[in-house]
Amino acid sequence: MASERLRIAVSEQQHTASSAFSQYLAIARRRGWVVVLCLIVLPTLAYFYERHQPALYQGSAVVLLNPQNLADALTGVPNSSLYTSQPSRIPDDDAQIARSPSVATKVLAAVPAYRGGTGSFLGASAVVTNSNTDTLIFQVSSRNTGLAVQLTNAYANGFIAFRRYLDTEAVLAAEADVRARLTQSSPHTSLYGSLVSRLDQLQTLDALQTSNAELVASATSAPKIRPRPTRDAIIGAILGLGLGLALALLFDAIDTRVRSSDEVRDLTGFPLLGLLPPPDRRRFGPDVGLLPSAGSRQAESFQLLRVAISFALAQHSAQLHKPGVQRTSRTPIVLVTSAMAGEGKTTTAAGLAAALSWAHQRVTVVDFDLRRPRLATGLGVPDTPGLADVLVGDVMLDDVITAVTIGDGDSDNSAPSASANHFSSAAIQVVPPGVRPPPSVDLGTFGALPEVLDDLRAHADVILVDSPPLTQVSDALSLTPHVDAVIVVARPKLVNRRALNDLVRLLGSAPVPVLGFVATGIDSESGYYGYGYGKTRGEESQTPEGDDYTAKSLP
Repeated sequence: MASERLRIAVSEQQHTASSAFSQYLAIARRRGWVVVLCLIVLPTLAYFYERHQPALYQGSAVVLLNPQNLADALTGVPNSSLYTSQPSRIPDDDAQIARSPSVATKVLAAVPAYRGGTGSFLGASAVVTNSNTDTLIFQVSSRNTGLAVQLTNAYANGFIAFRRYLDTEAVLAAEADVRARLTQSSPHTSLYGSLVSRLDQLQTLDALQTSNAELVASATSAPKIRPRPTRDAIIGAILGLGLGLALALLFDAIDTRVRSSDEVRDLTGFPLLGLLPPPDRRRFGPDVGLLPSAGSRQAESFQLLRVAISFALAQHSAQLHKPGVQRTSRTPIVLVTSAMAGEGKTTTAAGLAAALSWAHQRVTVVDFDLRRPRLATGLGVPDTPGLADVLVGDVMLDDVITAVTIGDGDSDNSAPSASANHFSSAAIQVVPPGVRPPPSVDLGTFGALPEVLDDLRAHADVILVDSPPLTQVSDALSLTPHVDAVIVVARPKLVNRRALNDLVRLLGSAPVPVLGFVATGIDSESGYYGYGYGKTRGEESQTPEGDDYTAKSLP
């Protein structure tokens, strides 16, 4: 049991790591232009900047550090130098001493040709330690190769001299002190003899004192170290890659737009009903209507979307029919809405209505987007009294319903045409919006609305209601108690996560089930059913972007 739990835990960790890696790859693909731009700009700038730098030469000298001292070994006197009892610290300590201004001053005094000061010399030089050996590598850079060699050797010798001065400073000071005391003492006393003996000992110690640093390799040449444009370009490419990935992550975190239908599904929890690509502007032109061309691949895709929605309605049949009413006698009213404007809900409603009518179902579409109506106009319905006028009691419902003929679905003649304002055998019945109400008026709260919708049920098999964006005005939310189901239209790369979260929150408080969502604006990379419609594969893959959408087959 314990091994099984461990196996499951390891599997979950691997899955989490794989998911995180996949997310990073997806971000890199979405923001690839940032990474590519950094990979181009940084190496290019580094290359040309370094290429135009003046030539720089560097000399190197090696100094061996010797912690052993002959005087200590012969006299048994404890080491009076600055070396500690930790030999591993000797190179680091001596490197710090070599970087002192005192050593730099000795170098400048030895090389009068150098015009800089102590600070500039220390900036142009370096002391490198080697963890495996007790050596110091002295390096000095200069634009003149001969001056670089002189400064490097002077730097190493200056350190050696300063190192010896530190080692013998204590002995010389003690010797001077003993001499001073001898001058104050009587030659015939025991103290005088003791001081003489001490002076001899110090002189012997000074004579035997050896240096703890020795120059083992002086600088004989100064190779050129700059410019190196190729090296800097490689470094720039590495830094550009890191910077590009960091900027890609930053831009992706700032950009809250939803990127794919999968992300819409994950955020909302709604099932995917269909994918709608942009329309073919080359075929339909810039003034393309809301309906797909009958018999085309787009029309067949709407037929597939119709089938998916029919299945979803059947699954929600228990919620779509109220108690005491036979299921076969109640016409479903489906609200088509979105989180934001411009996501393609109006075109989706019109195309779905056409697909239903081609399946020999009586369809009524209601243009309930009273603030920015577009459905009725797109279907060729003239600017006549409509739903708003019916709700306020100015006209009767039968007087505003317009029949629109869209073709039989088997010919290429699908251009809509409006007929008389009454129910007829036309393919689609359209209820126009009518007069626009003031912004403060919410028509969804009108008491006559349920009665009007019930009257529509008697003359249709399906009623589609095109509403305003749910998160922007209250009309759509006020309408939800009077409909049987909701279809959400979402356009990836336009709608953002905040708008979808608000939509889910509002629909969660509405007394109506959500059938699912339709993703619009999906490009051709997801693929189509590309047979049976007289189009070559190359023509099918070329679908320019636009604000209106035609349907795509279900995945």
